[in-house]
Amino acid sequence: MQRVVFTGDSRVDVREAPTPEPNVGEVLIRVGASAICGSEMKRYRAPDALPGNPGHEMVGEVVESRGDTGPAVGRRVAVNIITGCGDCAACRAGDRRFCADQGYVFNGHAEYVVAPAVNCLPMPDDLPDDDGVLIGGDTLGVAYHALARICLRPRDTVAIVGCGPVGLGFVRLLAFYGVRVIAAEISPQRRDLAKRVGAETVIDPSAGDALAAIREATGGRGVDVGIDASGSDAGVNLALDAVRDEGTFVFAGAGHTATINPWTQFLEKELTAYGVWYFVDRDYYGLLDLYRQGLRVNDLITHRFPLAQAPAAYDLFDRGETGKVIFTPNGASEP
Repeated sequence: MQRVVFTGDSRVDVREAPTPEPNVGEVLIRVGASAICGSEMKRYRAPDALPGNPGHEMVGEVVESRGDTGPAVGRRVAVNIITGCGDCAACRAGDRRFCADQGYVFNGHAEYVVAPAVNCLPMPDDLPDDDGVLIGGDTLGVAYHALARICLRPRDTVAIVGCGPVGLGFVRLLAFYGVRVIAAEISPQRRDLAKRVGAETVIDPSAGDALAAIREATGGRGVDVGIDASGSDAGVNLALDAVRDEGTFVFAGAGHTATINPWTQFLEKELTAYGVWYFVDRDYYGLLDLYRQGLRVNDLITHRFPLAQAPAAYDLFDRGETGKVIFTPNGASEP
């Protein structure tokens, strides 16, 4: 089979690899669509090579099963990529995110991938692979999981800082909920896309005082909810500073460090803060319900590539000139 391989220093290759074989409790999936996630960029830019790829957003058809339960051969599925021991309190509660023996399903950018049967989420027959990889992956799953935890009101204003795929997922979902969205993003292509998928106001943080622009857009009050989806120190601080007194802040960017001021940014304003990094199975079914109610997701995708063009796809994504980028390892991605 063909599989993307990270070769180091912002390069990838597409190479022949043995088709993986499922162990007991696992299934073999013929990948219909996989999507590049911004969290892959750290490994993409790293100097050392990987034996495969960290692709972790994928949907496809089960072609072999070694599980007593789970999806049958021929069933199309999305994959919740977090694995666990299956026995601890977190796993028994259906939330593998907090298992001490946590692992991940990677190598999704390939013609075939193996996943535990328990991690497979059944896809409705009429859900295209393109839409399914967004609903069953980070792009909308993270946003849905975060927004399910906070109290949103119809006239609220929300600032999204960083409009990569996850940030754009927030914009799309918030616009569907009917709240006012302000998006801050340095990439002109992603600012344009944020506007198209529902942002009322878009701001370029590199072109002036972004905080002043947000305050001006809110009549000096600040936003009800600030969400950082950039993972950068500057993005975290912009989103925090933009939140009004007694507002809500969400850490949603895949960053590692940020320097903040607990007194002026949290205590003085009496902020409520949440952290979110992945979703749980119930979020997938919640998103399917919204999809049935008219949530459009396909316009978050700006580029589709065959697996053979992975080098060009990653280069374009790394330049910040795309929305969601989809691979179709086995051809057309419609059901």
